[in-house]
Amino acid sequence: MLGVARRLAVEAARVIEAITTFGSLGKRPLPLLLPLSLTLTGLVSLTQNLYSWAAALVFSLVMLPYARPRLRELAYLTLYLAVFAAVIELPVLITGQSRVAGLSQLYRPAPPSSWNIDGFLFFVARITLAPLPIVTLVYATGWPRVASTLYRIKHLRRVAGMLTLSLLLIPRSLRNLFSIVAAREARTFEEGYMREWKLLATAVGDFIADSTGYSKRLEMAIKARTFTEYPFEVRE
Repeated sequence: MLGVARRLAVEAARVIEAITTFGSLGKRPLPLLLPLSLTLTGLVSLTQNLYSWAAALVFSLVMLPYARPRLRELAYLTLYLAVFAAVIELPVLITGQSRVAGLSQLYRPAPPSSWNIDGFLFFVARITLAPLPIVTLVYATGWPRVASTLYRIKHLRRVAGMLTLSLLLIPRSLRNLFSIVAAREARTFEEGYMREWKLLATAVGDFIADSTGYSKRLEMAIKARTFTEYPFEVRE
Protein backbone atom coordinates (compact mmCIF):
# COMPACT_ATOMS: atom_id res chain seq x y z
CA MET A 1 0.00 0.00 0.00
CA LEU A 2 2.79 2.44 0.93
CA GLY A 3 4.52 1.68 -2.36
CA VAL A 4 1.42 2.58 -4.38
CA ALA A 5 0.78 5.72 -2.33
CA ARG A 6 4.42 6.77 -2.69
CA ARG A 7 4.29 6.28 -6.47
CA LEU A 8 1.09 8.32 -6.72
CA ALA A 9 2.61 11.10 -4.60
CA VAL A 10 5.76 11.22 -6.74
CA GLU A 11 3.74 11.37 -9.97
CA ALA A 12 1.45 14.04 -8.50
CA ALA A 13 4.49 16.12 -7.54
CA ARG A 14 5.88 15.72 -11.06
CA VAL A 15 2.58 16.78 -12.62
CA ILE A 16 2.45 19.93 -10.49
CA GLU A 17 6.12 20.80 -11.03
CA ALA A 18 5.61 20.66 -14.80
CA ILE A 19 3.12 23.54 -14.48
CA THR A 20 5.58 25.82 -12.69
CA THR A 21 8.00 26.00 -15.64
CA PHE A 22 7.63 28.03 -18.83
CA GLY A 23 5.79 26.53 -21.79
CA SER A 24 6.33 27.04 -25.50
CA LEU A 25 3.30 29.31 -25.94
CA GLY A 26 4.14 32.98 -25.40
CA LYS A 27 2.52 35.45 -23.05
CA ARG A 28 0.85 37.72 -25.62
CA PRO A 29 -2.30 35.64 -26.39
CA LEU A 30 -3.02 34.97 -22.69
CA PRO A 31 -5.40 37.94 -22.13
CA LEU A 32 -7.64 36.39 -24.81
CA LEU A 33 -7.08 32.67 -24.22
CA LEU A 34 -7.36 32.70 -20.43
CA PRO A 35 -10.95 34.05 -20.27
CA LEU A 36 -11.89 31.75 -23.16
CA SER A 37 -10.55 28.65 -21.40
CA LEU A 38 -12.31 29.57 -18.15
CA THR A 39 -15.57 30.12 -20.04
CA LEU A 40 -15.31 26.74 -21.74
CA THR A 41 -14.56 25.04 -18.42
CA GLY A 42 -17.63 26.65 -16.88
CA LEU A 43 -19.86 25.70 -19.81
CA VAL A 44 -18.82 22.04 -19.70
CA SER A 45 -19.26 21.95 -15.91
CA LEU A 46 -22.69 23.57 -15.80
CA THR A 47 -24.42 22.67 -19.07
CA GLN A 48 -25.20 19.61 -21.17
CA ASN A 49 -24.73 21.41 -24.49
CA LEU A 50 -22.71 19.16 -26.77
CA TYR A 51 -21.52 22.17 -28.79
CA SER A 52 -19.84 23.54 -25.65
CA TRP A 53 -18.26 20.15 -25.04
CA ALA A 54 -17.00 20.02 -28.64
CA ALA A 55 -15.60 23.55 -28.38
CA ALA A 56 -13.75 22.65 -25.15
CA LEU A 57 -12.31 19.55 -26.79
CA VAL A 58 -11.18 21.47 -29.89
CA PHE A 59 -9.58 24.17 -27.74
CA SER A 60 -7.69 21.53 -25.75
CA LEU A 61 -6.49 19.79 -28.92
CA VAL A 62 -5.22 23.11 -30.31
CA MET A 63 -3.22 23.67 -27.11
CA LEU A 64 -1.69 20.18 -27.12
CA PRO A 65 1.18 20.90 -29.58
CA TYR A 66 2.36 23.77 -27.34
CA ALA A 67 2.26 21.44 -24.31
CA ARG A 68 4.28 18.74 -26.09
CA PRO A 69 7.17 18.58 -23.55
CA ARG A 70 4.58 17.97 -20.81
CA LEU A 71 2.26 15.50 -22.55
CA ARG A 72 3.21 12.71 -20.14
CA GLU A 73 2.21 14.75 -17.10
CA LEU A 74 -0.95 15.94 -18.84
CA ALA A 75 -1.89 12.34 -19.67
CA TYR A 76 -1.35 11.31 -16.04
CA LEU A 77 -3.57 14.15 -14.82
CA THR A 78 -6.34 13.25 -17.27
CA LEU A 79 -6.11 9.60 -16.26
CA TYR A 80 -6.35 10.47 -12.56
CA LEU A 81 -9.47 12.55 -13.19
CA ALA A 82 -11.12 9.77 -15.18
CA VAL A 83 -10.33 7.11 -12.57
CA PHE A 84 -11.55 9.20 -9.64
CA ALA A 85 -14.73 10.13 -11.51
CA ALA A 86 -15.36 6.46 -12.33
CA VAL A 87 -14.91 5.45 -8.68
CA ILE A 88 -17.30 8.17 -7.50
CA GLU A 89 -19.96 7.25 -10.07
CA LEU A 90 -19.63 3.47 -9.67
CA PRO A 91 -22.60 3.16 -7.24
CA VAL A 92 -24.88 4.85 -9.79
CA LEU A 93 -23.67 2.41 -12.44
CA ILE A 94 -24.25 -0.81 -10.51
CA THR A 95 -27.60 0.21 -8.99
CA GLY A 96 -29.05 1.30 -12.33
CA GLN A 97 -30.48 4.51 -10.80
CA SER A 98 -29.77 8.16 -11.42
CA ARG A 99 -28.90 8.69 -7.76
CA VAL A 100 -28.09 6.54 -4.70
CA ALA A 101 -30.01 7.58 -1.60
CA GLY A 102 -28.25 5.28 0.87
CA LEU A 103 -25.64 2.57 1.30
CA SER A 104 -28.35 -0.09 1.55
CA GLN A 105 -28.91 0.22 -2.20
CA LEU A 106 -25.36 -0.97 -2.86
CA TYR A 107 -26.22 -4.36 -1.37
CA ARG A 108 -28.92 -4.82 -4.01
CA PRO A 109 -27.10 -4.18 -7.31
CA ALA A 110 -29.09 -4.24 -10.50
CA PRO A 111 -28.43 -6.87 -13.17
CA PRO A 112 -25.87 -5.81 -15.80
CA SER A 113 -28.65 -5.32 -18.36
CA SER A 114 -30.11 -2.55 -16.15
CA TRP A 115 -26.88 -0.72 -15.37
CA ASN A 116 -26.94 3.04 -15.96
CA ILE A 117 -24.07 2.99 -18.46
CA ASP A 118 -25.10 6.20 -20.25
CA GLY A 119 -25.23 8.20 -17.03
CA PHE A 120 -21.91 6.72 -15.89
CA LEU A 121 -20.09 7.60 -19.12
CA PHE A 122 -21.68 11.07 -19.20
CA PHE A 123 -20.46 11.84 -15.67
CA VAL A 124 -16.92 10.56 -16.31
CA ALA A 125 -16.71 12.48 -19.59
CA ARG A 126 -17.86 15.71 -17.93
CA ILE A 127 -15.42 15.45 -15.02
CA THR A 128 -12.55 14.61 -17.36
CA LEU A 129 -13.30 17.21 -20.05
CA ALA A 130 -14.32 20.17 -17.87
CA PRO A 131 -10.84 21.19 -16.62
CA LEU A 132 -9.02 20.33 -19.86
CA PRO A 133 -9.21 23.81 -21.50
CA ILE A 134 -7.62 25.65 -18.58
CA VAL A 135 -5.22 22.78 -17.78
CA THR A 136 -3.90 22.49 -21.36
CA LEU A 137 -3.51 26.28 -21.52
CA VAL A 138 -1.51 26.35 -18.29
CA TYR A 139 0.68 23.48 -19.51
CA ALA A 140 1.17 25.23 -22.85
CA THR A 141 2.19 28.58 -21.37
CA GLY A 142 3.44 27.73 -17.90
CA TRP A 143 2.00 28.97 -14.63
CA PRO A 144 4.48 31.90 -14.26
CA ARG A 145 3.01 33.56 -17.36
CA VAL A 146 -0.56 32.91 -16.20
CA ALA A 147 0.23 34.29 -12.75
CA SER A 148 1.80 37.44 -14.16
CA THR A 149 -1.32 37.98 -16.29
CA LEU A 150 -3.62 37.53 -13.30
CA TYR A 151 -1.44 39.85 -11.23
CA ARG A 152 -2.38 42.77 -13.47
CA ILE A 153 -5.93 42.52 -12.09
CA LYS A 154 -5.88 44.08 -8.63
CA HIS A 155 -8.58 41.88 -7.10
CA LEU A 156 -6.88 38.67 -8.31
CA ARG A 157 -3.37 39.41 -7.07
CA ARG A 158 -3.76 37.68 -3.73
CA VAL A 159 -5.45 34.65 -5.32
CA ALA A 160 -2.68 34.35 -7.90
CA GLY A 161 -0.07 34.62 -5.18
CA MET A 162 -1.66 31.98 -2.99
CA LEU A 163 -1.98 29.59 -5.96
CA THR A 164 1.66 30.14 -6.90
CA LEU A 165 2.89 29.43 -3.37
CA SER A 166 0.68 26.33 -3.26
CA LEU A 167 2.13 25.02 -6.53
CA LEU A 168 5.62 25.51 -5.11
CA LEU A 169 4.86 23.94 -1.74
CA ILE A 170 2.74 20.91 -2.67
CA PRO A 171 5.43 18.91 -4.56
CA ARG A 172 7.97 19.55 -1.83
CA SER A 173 5.44 18.60 0.87
CA LEU A 174 4.45 15.35 -0.87
CA ARG A 175 8.05 14.20 -1.20
CA ASN A 176 8.83 15.25 2.36
CA LEU A 177 5.88 13.25 3.73
CA PHE A 178 7.17 9.99 2.30
CA SER A 179 10.71 10.82 3.36
CA ILE A 180 9.40 10.99 6.92
CA VAL A 181 7.48 7.74 6.42
CA ALA A 182 10.57 6.03 4.97
CA ALA A 183 12.67 7.14 7.95
CA ARG A 184 10.09 5.73 10.37
CA GLU A 185 9.72 2.56 8.29
CA ALA A 186 13.46 1.88 8.60
CA ARG A 187 13.17 1.95 12.41
CA THR A 188 10.31 -0.52 12.82
CA PHE A 189 10.24 -4.30 12.47
CA GLU A 190 6.47 -4.85 12.38
CA GLU A 191 4.74 -6.37 9.37
CA GLY A 192 1.28 -6.08 7.82
CA TYR A 193 -1.15 -3.32 6.91
CA MET A 194 -1.50 -2.08 10.49
CA ARG A 195 2.15 -1.06 10.45
CA GLU A 196 1.57 1.05 7.33
CA TRP A 197 -1.41 2.84 8.87
CA LYS A 198 0.58 3.49 12.06
CA LEU A 199 3.47 4.91 10.06
CA LEU A 200 1.20 7.26 8.12
CA ALA A 201 -0.67 8.33 11.27
CA THR A 202 2.47 9.10 13.24
CA ALA A 203 4.10 10.93 10.32
CA VAL A 204 1.20 13.37 9.92
CA GLY A 205 2.24 15.48 12.92
CA ASP A 206 5.82 15.90 11.73
CA PHE A 207 4.57 16.57 8.21
CA ILE A 208 2.23 19.38 9.34
CA ALA A 209 4.89 20.96 11.56
CA ASP A 210 7.55 20.86 8.83
CA SER A 211 5.21 22.17 6.10
CA THR A 212 3.96 25.00 8.30
CA GLY A 213 7.47 26.05 9.25
CA TYR A 214 8.71 25.92 5.66
CA SER A 215 5.76 27.97 4.34
CA LYS A 216 6.34 30.62 7.03
CA ARG A 217 10.03 30.86 6.19
CA LEU A 218 9.23 31.10 2.48
CA GLU A 219 6.68 33.86 3.08
CA MET A 220 9.15 35.85 5.23
CA ALA A 221 11.86 35.42 2.60
CA ILE A 222 9.56 36.82 -0.09
CA LYS A 223 8.50 39.78 2.05
CA ALA A 224 12.11 40.54 3.02
CA ARG A 225 13.16 40.84 -0.62
CA THR A 226 10.20 42.72 -2.10
CA PHE A 227 7.82 45.58 -1.41
CA THR A 228 4.72 43.57 -2.30
CA GLU A 229 3.27 40.43 -0.79
CA TYR A 230 3.21 38.30 -3.94
CA PRO A 231 5.48 39.65 -6.69
CA PHE A 232 5.29 38.25 -10.21
CA GLU A 233 7.92 39.64 -12.49
CA VAL A 234 8.28 37.10 -15.28
CA ARG A 235 11.82 37.02 -16.64
CA GLU A 236 12.40 34.72 -19.58
